[in-house]
Amino acid sequence: MSPKVSVIIINAFNIDNLKECLNSLKESNYPDFEVIVVDFSTNNIREFINSNFPNVRLIRLSGKDIGPSAMHNVGINNMHDESKYVAFLDDDTIVDKNWLSELIKCIEKSDKIGAVQSKILMYGQKDILNTNGNKSNYLAVGWPNGYKNKDSKDDRFREISFPSGAAMILRKSALDEIGMFDEDYFIYADDMDVGLRMRLAGYKIMYCPTSIVYHKYKFLRNKKGFYYLNRNRILTFLKLYQKWTYIILLPALALYEIFVISYAMLHGFLGEVVKAYLYIIRNRKSIENKRNKIKTYKKVSDVELIRSLEGAIYFSEIMNPIVEYILNPFLEGYKNMILSFRSE
Repeated sequence: MSPKVSVIIINAFNIDNLKECLNSLKESNYPDFEVIVVDFSTNNIREFINSNFPNVRLIRLSGKDIGPSAMHNVGINNMHDESKYVAFLDDDTIVDKNWLSELIKCIEKSDKIGAVQSKILMYGQKDILNTNGNKSNYLAVGWPNGYKNKDSKDDRFREISFPSGAAMILRKSALDEIGMFDEDYFIYADDMDVGLRMRLAGYKIMYCPTSIVYHKYKFLRNKKGFYYLNRNRILTFLKLYQKWTYIILLPALALYEIFVISYAMLHGFLGEVVKAYLYIIRNRKSIENKRNKIKTYKKVSDVELIRSLEGAIYFSEIMNPIVEYILNPFLEGYKNMILSFRSE
């Protein structure tokens, strides 16, 4: 008997992308899934859903914009009681008919698999990757692995750092154990936070190359995106480790922060860096509470986590000679030094 799945799509302000996404879901061959659209402030969406997709459940939000991170939780709180898994899709994705069947095959391989990501290809460039398994380094810098590379047809079912929220499936019981999405993230990197927290709880995060999804992905360089990505990167980092580990990681963190500040100055984002630091300072007690909550289910040591994550950063959109010849060698070498010291 196929386990029931709740598929949650976050949408806001328009229906152009959503229509194509929902049409592709109609062709999915998995026998038992529901679709929940959590929408913020899209005109006439109820009439649109009722007329074109009567089997889709709509939860419409208005008033204050709570952000995608909180909207994920709205969807989870309204999923069917019998759903064993919850899948997430960005509204600008189009799924292959086998995408969910293949995700289920992958996540059902072991009870210790907490989440699985699809192979995500660039929409309109069906042999070019958006991501074949997201990566994070030990400073909580995350990126879509394989971005803009040609699709590799011999991909393996393998462990990854964290799943892309654009197309992933999560074990509901694992979410119940670690808690849901951190609503303070508002937007960006909440998928990394969930994935790394699952890893700390002892779950594996896997990549399923036979589950295919197409994504209208664009890397946006703007102040809002930079602020949330940078702020949430720091927020995630400060939740992961014991206090002694932060002292050990301080030189690597300091060099990376110098790089971030320099990058921000070149692109006119310095104010966003300051805002992010001020947010962290103002919310330090809340962050401490989040880290203490993680301690209650943490099964993976700091050294084990650092060993399993990347050292260097390989995201094409930020690569330059400084990253390639100064930052990355230092970050990789520093990771190796920590692991060598701690293994003695």
